[in-house]
Amino acid sequence: NVAKITIMCPASVTAQSYSCQDIHSRLYKTKAGVYSGLIPVAAQQKPGTMHLTVTLQDSAGTSFSKLASLEIIPYEFDVQHLTIDKSKATLSKANLERHTSEREQIMNMFKKSLPERQWRDAFTAPIHGRISTPFGVKRFINKEPRNPHSGVDIAAPQGTPIQAAAAGRVSLTGEHFFAGKSVYIDHGNETFSMYFHLNAIAVQDGQHVEAGDTLGHVGSTGRATGPHLHWGVRMHGIPVDPFSLLALFEEE
Repeated sequence: NVAKITIMCPASVTAQSYSCQDIHSRLYKTKAGVYSGLIPVAAQQKPGTMHLTVTLQDSAGTSFSKLASLEIIPYEFDVQHLTIDKSKATLSKANLERHTSEREQIMNMFKKSLPERQWRDAFTAPIHGRISTPFGVKRFINKEPRNPHSGVDIAAPQGTPIQAAAAGRVSLTGEHFFAGKSVYIDHGNETFSMYFHLNAIAVQDGQHVEAGDTLGHVGSTGRATGPHLHWGVRMHGIPVDPFSLLALFEEE
C-alpha cells in the first residue's frame, strides 16, 4: 500500500511536490530530468479514486500543476487469533499509564522528522525469514478484537542481526511495554522505520546509520510469543506494508 509516481520534466524545473488528501510532500530526483514520489495509502482507505496534484516550479519562480489519480481496489486482510498471558492482554493501571506515556513520547517523535530525505537508493529487508504475521491482519487477542497489525512479523532465530532498511537517523531507542526493546529510524520527509522485540540494541539515539548497519538482534521482548522481528514503516503518519515499499524498488 505504497504507490509511486514518476514524472519527467525539463531542466528548468527547480522544485517539485505533490499533494494527496492531507499529504504534502516533495518529489526526489532519481536521474536527470526524472523525479519520483512515494504515496502512502492507509489500510482502511475506502476503494475508489484518490486524486493528487503535482506542482512544479521553474527557475523564474513560475508554478504550474498537473492533476492525476490513483484507483484504490478492494482488499480483504487475513484474520489472526492469538492467546497470550492475561497480564499482557488486559493492562493494569500501572501498565496502562506506562503504555500511554510511551505512546505519547513516540507520537511526539513522529512530529520531528528530518526535512530532507536521508536514503538514496532503495529500502531493503532488515532480515530474511518466514513471515509469521503479514501487514494489516485483523487480530483477536484472547478472543477480543484489537487493532490491525501495523507491520510485518518475521520469524528468525534468537540473536539474528537486524540491519537498517535504509539510511537515516536513530530517532528513538528504548524498552517499551508492548514492543519490547525497540529502534526507530527517521529516514527524513516524515518516513520512519521501526524494529520491535529486540534481544539487544546496538545503536544510540541521534546516531546516523547507513543501509545494512546492525541495529540490534532478534529477540522476544515485550508482547511476543517467540523470537521474531516486528518491522514497521510509517509515512506521513500512515502505517504501510514494508514489503509493498520494497516491491517498488524491485520494479526499477
